[in-house]
Amino acid sequence: MNRRILFSIISLGATAIAAQIVLIREFLIVFSGDELSIGIILAAWLVSMAIGSLFLGRFADKIKSKDFILWFCQIFLSILLLLEIFMIRFVRPILHINTGEIIPFYILAAASFIILFPLCAVLGFLFSLISSFNSDDTIPTASRIGNLYALESFGSMLGGIIVSLIFIRLLNSFQILSILSILNALLALPFALTLGRQRKPAAAAGLLIILLLIMSWPAGIWQKSDLSTLKRQWQGYEVLSVRNSIYGNIAALKREEQFSIFNNGLRLYTVPDKLSSEEAVHFCLLEHSDPEDVLLIGGGAGGLLDEILKYDLKSVDYVELDPAIITTAEDIFPEAYTKSFTNRKVTIHNADGRYFIKTTDKKYDCIIVHLGDPYTAQLDRFYTREFLREAGRILKSGGVISFYLTASESYLNSDSANFLRCIYLTLKDSFPDVIVIPGETAYFLASNIKGTLTYDYNLLMRRAWERNLDLKYVREYYLFARMNAEKISYFENVLKDSKNISINYDFRPSAYYYGIISWSSRFRDSIFTKMLKSVNEKKIWITLALFCLLALSLRNIPLFSVACAGFSQMSFQMILLFSFQVIYGYLFYKLGLLFTFFMLGLALSSYWISSEMQKVKNSSYLLVLVQVGVCAFALTLPASLQGFSSTTSHFASLFGEIVYFPLVSFLSGFLGGLIFPLANKIYIAERKEGEGSAAGLTYGFDLLGACFGAVLSAVFLIPILGVFKTCLFIALLNLTCLIMLVPILKKS
Repeated sequence: MNRRILFSIISLGATAIAAQIVLIREFLIVFSGDELSIGIILAAWLVSMAIGSLFLGRFADKIKSKDFILWFCQIFLSILLLLEIFMIRFVRPILHINTGEIIPFYILAAASFIILFPLCAVLGFLFSLISSFNSDDTIPTASRIGNLYALESFGSMLGGIIVSLIFIRLLNSFQILSILSILNALLALPFALTLGRQRKPAAAAGLLIILLLIMSWPAGIWQKSDLSTLKRQWQGYEVLSVRNSIYGNIAALKREEQFSIFNNGLRLYTVPDKLSSEEAVHFCLLEHSDPEDVLLIGGGAGGLLDEILKYDLKSVDYVELDPAIITTAEDIFPEAYTKSFTNRKVTIHNADGRYFIKTTDKKYDCIIVHLGDPYTAQLDRFYTREFLREAGRILKSGGVISFYLTASESYLNSDSANFLRCIYLTLKDSFPDVIVIPGETAYFLASNIKGTLTYDYNLLMRRAWERNLDLKYVREYYLFARMNAEKISYFENVLKDSKNISINYDFRPSAYYYGIISWSSRFRDSIFTKMLKSVNEKKIWITLALFCLLALSLRNIPLFSVACAGFSQMSFQMILLFSFQVIYGYLFYKLGLLFTFFMLGLALSSYWISSEMQKVKNSSYLLVLVQVGVCAFALTLPASLQGFSSTTSHFASLFGEIVYFPLVSFLSGFLGGLIFPLANKIYIAERKEGEGSAAGLTYGFDLLGACFGAVLSAVFLIPILGVFKTCLFIALLNLTCLIMLVPILKKS
């Protein structure tokens, strides 16, 4: 393999994974950063690459001027990479979607596909094109394609490490992608020099692009582009600061006299917002007869600490995962809103709220969870049965826990009602005493002693007087209106009608699923909403059974095996990303790292098996063994995930974050890397196709399977079946593939 091809295939992998990490982060900020968004964006990415590989790749062997096409594709990439960020950041302004407004799913899917298609189609085609350059007849075709697959995976691993561990911490998105653009333009030059009469203009064009990209750095072009596009993205607000922490993207904005902090596109706090602050604090603390120790999870920078400190308390523990949120608040909020951070009674803990509750021995009178609706896995984990029981463990006798959810004061449609019912049912399963204060924002309160909580607003107001509380909104007239007996009766009757509603668990996030439906129904996203509502566990298993029966009748077993491997590996990745989020509460900077370890496993195994391909006498037998390994991996994964979820050991938790999740991601990739070359060898032996065409077809089916794995696991399997049954689903699918291989095994 000559150096031009070697560097091009490694660059292809590095470009793909680095661009994926950067652009997914950009998309998450625009689309408010939930796991469903990741699944849809990945699906758009993978299906675009699959189209490029499957359809354009079929022409790879027939192209006469391959050097020119490869030069053109790499020059095209060097320009397109930077345009991608402009397109992503201009989605909201172009579609007239306001800052903080949630984007409907159909727009999310359409925008992701339209923006990513040109880039990803070229990336998918390049694998086929580069494969068609192979001319070393001393190495079997399957081994040559396998080696290229391994080198592309190695490039992905290399790009993932550099971007995740170095670039993402030091550079903005434009700067990172400008480096990738320079790399692709440089690697296009050797191909330009082989073009005969076109050599000089092609080389000159490449050098001009490289020169312009390099000169843009001292000129500050990328810093200016970053700032100007951010202003466009956050139109209607004055952008005070935007920073990337390891936990997310923090944007501080101002409009008129209001200051707001957004995290990954979601509004965290706005000050002043006296009404929300008073409700969140006093609904909870007034329900307790004599609060002394209070735990606040989130919301401290939004004015809640000020309200809590109006009480004569012994201590307040404020837990905020990202210290950048507090730093940003101190930088932009008026001093009146941040002085409580230094109060002697307040202890700030920069930790995951879930982990803090799980490991602390301190007992509290009141726990206030101020995080918002569980529309992401990161938030859903604070509304599960496991969390509520962990919180109950650290409540004193007669203690109170509270949180709020978006609702309606007078009417709840069935989708919103099911969402609220799921949370209510989960809360009732964990605490003996539960009340809900209805309104546009409904407050859920629970206690570990029956009879602690009350709707008697006169009693609550008397407590407020006795405690000398200076309240502006939560007063007699306001409590009278919020605790109206008719409203409460209607709300409770709706919530108690919980037939066929599932309890919310860590690894079976029912509230997340109901939340998706409730969210999408607001936009009249009828097709998507109807599809979500029509799917249930029974239908999923029936569909799998029918699909497996259909698959058994297929003749092209190698392509099905490759597609099945792509589906399984991407589903495993979605499971690991979701589970990491559930256990540790953050994913933003680990996203690229987990993908990197996956690619490392993919690269090592595919390179190893490709180099040993000539020694393998029975590829079908080895492929059967690998499929058995995939089934075993799927069936054993749930137990280990459950173990790390339930542990309270700091060492075990640290081991899981640093060692276990990267290792499992690596093993998932290692198994997938074995399947592609082996299935490729069987396919080529059967079909006798050209090298570029064969590579494009098998690579395309791999990507197509991965696309279905991304979207189905994110939208249906994990939310409806849960993590454990999703693993069973994957095992059964691979068992079908295993059965299909038996006839080939007998022939060989």
